[in-house]
Amino acid sequence: LRRIVHFIGVTLENVLPRPLYRKIYTLYKADLSGPRAGSIVSGLNADLLFCPFTAPYYYSPGIPTVIVVHDLQYQKYPQYFTSDELYNTDIQFKKSCQLASRLICVSDHTRESVLQSSDIAVDRVKTIHTSFYNPLERIPEDAAEEILDQYQLEKKNYLFYPANFWKHELLITAFNIYVNQNPSSLIKLVMTGAPGERMDFLKDASQKMGIGDRIVFPGFVDEETLSVLFQNCLAMIFPSLYEGFGVPVLEAMSFEVPVLCSNLTSLPKVG
Repeated sequence: LRRIVHFIGVTLENVLPRPLYRKIYTLYKADLSGPRAGSIVSGLNADLLFCPFTAPYYYSPGIPTVIVVHDLQYQKYPQYFTSDELYNTDIQFKKSCQLASRLICVSDHTRESVLQSSDIAVDRVKTIHTSFYNPLERIPEDAAEEILDQYQLEKKNYLFYPANFWKHELLITAFNIYVNQNPSSLIKLVMTGAPGERMDFLKDASQKMGIGDRIVFPGFVDEETLSVLFQNCLAMIFPSLYEGFGVPVLEAMSFEVPVLCSNLTSLPKVG
């Protein structure tokens, strides 16, 4: 069946005008391809449906529905998303606004974005900040030194960027400017995140700038390593363009290390 649906989709994409194809595709993603499971909720005699990821697939009429909206980044920076991601995210957000008894936003900035992007009633949208419910634990000095040695890092002599590899060319460029303006400084930059094309690209960029030996890419790390990198850094650096909340800011503060972050979206309030 999937092969047949795929064949039909490819055929329509090739023969129909783009605007018409997009309307059909949007209708398919919105009303045909999602789970058909509303009856599950009513069959369980549920009092309430909670949707933590802004996708009301299991909505059932007559049962109150609470939906969490973490951010609307796709609206602000559509260039960071694929066409499918943009359509799917937008469909789910619009459905959430139509179906939710309450929308829960993780920050005031997200709430304001929701109200500006929809005609949902103000009293149906509430802010409940993301909870810092599972703080990282401090690691004993001996164990911490072993991990630092593994990455050839010295305590309080590196900046730590704990996030995925989005568009971080400017962070590397800024660090390159700092290195060139302060030749006596031996500070390094540590950037964690899942390995892949983006990490390889940034590695290559740092090598071309001549600072490959000053930027460390540990990849995806476990909680113990993450704790060590936080508690021993000179500062956590977080020049984010968009955050629905910004948990890394709280993580750094829990280790009592300085935070260098942008003043955009939710970050000033969270800080």
